[in-house]
Amino acid sequence: MLPNFSDYDYLFVERLSYYQRDPQRSEVIVFRFPRDESEYFIKRVIGVPGDEVTIRDNTVTVTTSQGKKSVLQEQYLPAQTMTQGTLDVKLKADEYFMLGDNRSHSYDSRHWGPVPRRDIIGKVFVRVWPPTKAQAFWGNQFQPVFN
Repeated sequence: MLPNFSDYDYLFVERLSYYQRDPQRSEVIVFRFPRDESEYFIKRVIGVPGDEVTIRDNTVTVTTSQGKKSVLQEQYLPAQTMTQGTLDVKLKADEYFMLGDNRSHSYDSRHWGPVPRRDIIGKVFVRVWPPTKAQAFWGNQFQPVFN
């Protein structure tokens, strides 16, 4: 999840809100890896149930279940980030499409498909370690914990 998250970051994962609402596009979440549920992954929600996610020419396009089509604007990624691959996925009623922020090296839904809702644990809420990078996360917004 570089550049936004690194190995050995200590994160608090908030679980309660997903009992009341579903994960939203651009949230960073923790989930059980669909191919081995003993492993946990951290990725960003790109597609939500009913969406069609298309990747072509380094561009991610999402068509919502209401038919609204838009190129994903990902301000949380460095300007030169490329999303490689060619893919067209229609998500079922309980599926989420996940991408890592380090797109050129991320093992994500482009490789193993959508994540079922039942595998989602919670959203990343606060990074407390290392202290120089302590932040709270609101959707895709980063707020420093210490100034």
